[in-house]
Amino acid sequence: MLTDFLLPNRIEAGCDEAGRGCLAGPVFAAAVIIPNGVELQGLNV
Repeated sequence: MLTDFLLPNRIEAGCDEAGRGCLAGPVFAAAVIIPNGVELQGLNV
């Protein structure tokens, strides 16, 4: 389980990458900031 905030009063972004690596093919990365109190169906925190 992740803590609610790593650094209080700061904006935090979750990020991830997917792909086989820059030598084997394309790599895709994304970052998301979700406001406090937002509940998304299917999001596993």
